[in-house]
Amino acid sequence: MAKIGSKSILIITSMYPSEKFPHIGMAVKDFIDAQFKSYGDELVLVTKSMSASNYITKTYKYLSLMLLTIKALIVNDIKIIHTHYMGVNFVLLWLINIILKKKFIVTLHGSDLNLVKNTFQKKVLKIMLKRMDAIVCVGIDLAEEIERLGINKQNIHVINLGIKI
Repeated sequence: MAKIGSKSILIITSMYPSEKFPHIGMAVKDFIDAQFKSYGDELVLVTKSMSASNYITKTYKYLSLMLLTIKALIVNDIKIIHTHYMGVNFVLLWLINIILKKKFIVTLHGSDLNLVKNTFQKKVLKIMLKRMDAIVCVGIDLAEEIERLGINKQNIHVINLGIKI
């Protein structure tokens, strides 16, 4: 087992199963489990899973996730930040990353892009995605949509996530 501070890859997600919500984020869990098989003691997982149906619970969820992330960044020698889903915390993570100068990977699930409604948001999205070291898309259609935004194709990777049959 790795000693505190020796972990170098931080995975952040709000889409992860919990005791109360065992079916939320099963595909993300499968992906992360595969990463643990490959990298084991190098990984630290930060997650806050809960059903957030109103503004108060959503605020609590994302604030908790951000505080856990900051703690993980302080306690460990993180070299790579990998976040699943480009939600509320993504902008703050992106700003932290500019300061810390870590490798940054984002996994897009599609619904996160649907939140981008206006021209200003699209411009901000393009700026942020262009600064990513890697963008993982959960399907080819999503990868093509990201490429149409003008993102370098070499930074876009497809890892299909889905249900087990």
